[in-house]
This record gives sequence, C-alpha cells and structure tokens, in this order.
Amino acid sequence: MIIHYLCTTLLFVFINMQIIVLFDIAKALCIVLVVVGHYFPENSPVWYECLNKLIYSFHMPLFMAGAITMGRGVASSVVEMRSSAMPCAASAPPGPSAPTGSAASTRMCRKEGGKRMYGAILGDIVGSPYEFDCNNYKAKNFPLFSRRSDFTDDTVMTLAVAKALLSSRGQDDAAIKAALVREMQQLGRAYPDRGYGTHFGGWLYEDDPQPYRSYGNGSAMRVSSAAWLAKDMAETLRLARLTAEVTHDHPEGIKGAQATAAAIFLARTGHDKAEIKAYVEREFGYDLSRSCDEIRPTYHHVESCQETVPQAIIAFLESTSFEDALRTAVSLGGDSDTLAAITGSIAEAFYGVPENLKQECRKRLTPELEEILQACENMILQR
Repeated sequence: MIIHYLCTTLLFVFINMQIIVLFDIAKALCIVLVVVGHYFPENSPVWYECLNKLIYSFHMPLFMAGAITMGRGVASSVVEMRSSAMPCAASAPPGPSAPTGSAASTRMCRKEGGKRMYGAILGDIVGSPYEFDCNNYKAKNFPLFSRRSDFTDDTVMTLAVAKALLSSRGQDDAAIKAALVREMQQLGRAYPDRGYGTHFGGWLYEDDPQPYRSYGNGSAMRVSSAAWLAKDMAETLRLARLTAEVTHDHPEGIKGAQATAAAIFLARTGHDKAEIKAYVEREFGYDLSRSCDEIRPTYHHVESCQETVPQAIIAFLESTSFEDALRTAVSLGGDSDTLAAITGSIAEAFYGVPENLKQECRKRLTPELEEILQACENMILQR
C-alpha cells in the first residue's frame, strides 16, 4: 500500500509541475510493468510469481495516471488477471483454529433462511490473506479472520451486480445490461484499490465499455444475486448470462457464471448434493469426480473459470458445514479469495450462515456496501 500511494502521489506531482521528461519516464515504466505483468510462462518459479503480483499491486494507478496523456488502453490479456491490493509476500504459517458449528446446526440455518449474499462476501474476506501461490496455505487449520482479512473486488462486484439486478427487475435484457454496466462502473470507481485486473480496471473507466471475451473467474464470483433473485432455473440462467456478458462474453466465462448460479439455485430450493453435482456435470460438462485431496497438491493460481469453478464446487460438495466449505476452498490454494467466494455462495444456500460469521462480515463492510446487502435481503424476503 505504501508503494501504491507513493507512486500515485509522485505521478500527480509530476503532472502538476509539468515535468515532461519525468512523465515520459513514468509512461515508459508503465509500459514495461504492463509487459512484465502479463508475461507469465508455465512453471514459473515462486519468486517470479511473487514479483509478478507485486508489480500488479501498484501498476494500475501508474497505468491510469499515465492514461491521462497516453490515451486509453495499453494492455489486454486473454484471461482477466486480477491483482492483490497488498504486495505479495510470504508470511509465517498461521496457527491452528478449530472450526465451529456442526452439520446439524447449519442444516437448520438452511431451513430458517440465510437469505443474503454473505456467502460470497465471507469467502472473499476469508480467502483474501491467502491469495496467490506465495501466500497459499494448503491446510484447513488457519485463522478464519485476521487483520489482513478484508473485502476485495470480488465483494464490490458481487454487490454491484446485486444492486443492478434489484434496480432492473422485470425489465428486458438491454435494460438489465445497462444497469449492470452503470452499477459496476459506479461502485468500482468508488472502491478503486480492491485488486481489479488490468483489463477490467480499464473497463471501469471506459465511456463506452464493451465486453472483451474474457473467461476469467470474475464472472462466477459476482453472480450469486442472480440465483437468489430468480424465480426459477430458466430465469437464473438468463440473469447469470447477462451478468457475465457485459465483460466476460467468452462461452467459458458465461458457463462459469451459469454453473455457479445454477448450483446456488438448486441448493436454496432444497436439492441435495448428489442432485447438484449431477446437474452441473450434465448441463455444463464440468468434471466433478476428483477429490480435494487429489486437486490440492498441484493446484496453483489460475484465474480462468475452467480452473476455478469446478474446484470451488467440489470444495462445497466435500464440505460438512458453511465454515468447513470456506476452509476447504482456501486450503486448495490458487486464487483463494475468488475460489472461496464461489464456494461460499453455494454453501450459504445449502447450509445457511452462522450469525457470528455474519457479524464478522458486517464489521468489514462499509455502510454503503452493507446497505446494498440489506436491500437485497429485503427483496428476497418479499418474494
């Protein structure tokens, strides 16, 4: 964060002083950082992954400030590469913390409600300290919350999508998409330092934003409200498709959003895990036959739907409670906040969320974000 603010401050000083030479250097540095940030060969060593993510922690402010004079857009990537708001640094292994609650109590929560989108948000918050390969902790005995536990772009976009769907209920596809673009840009700009990917970060500031064929996992992590607000599976799939298409219009990006939303809808309407698994495998072609123990040893940070959504669903299928679902998802490693957000969104619909975890969630949200969460709950309860 210190590097982030220093870079931003220095750039604006350069602009105000009209030091052209120094600004040209900054522009050149921006281009170099974008190129380095997007060069991510297979089997990269851990030190290179950490360097890559460190660059991502501050190159977006540099990029956006440079765009004032350079014009829009320098970089693009096939898969949306989201970055961490904090520098990527290895930390000491966290201490043990025993899971709370039981399968019986969480099943009761399922009957009584849990009708908000706490699941995705809690997954994001719980997974945030362990994101990226250099921070992964591949076991379940980690502290569920720490001083590093905070919401990221996953939460911001989950609530932006919810706000858009609430404001456009009953309208046609074009109106819903217009609302999605409006709310995603507005809330994204209000929370600019939450780890947006390079391409999506540019999209937030476009005057005429267009989808960019992404199949990144961002389409799946933000989709949960589609399943909560829909009256049936057909509407669930339609809303999920629309929430994806404004940015992630690649077939795999749409599929990831729809598979996640379908699992949530089935879970909240009383279907068991075997039925959820069979539906997702049949309709979307994901292989859900592997176990988490098989996935964990070789799983690493990949931000595509193809390499996140099946793993997130498997983590839910193996879980015994809402909390255990989050711990299982995070323990797989990789893009842990998004993985846990997807798992958490399904687990909430199946188990419900214990009140103590809801309180932890609310403590970490701003009043504005909590208000959106409350509005969504009110609409769901009125159905």
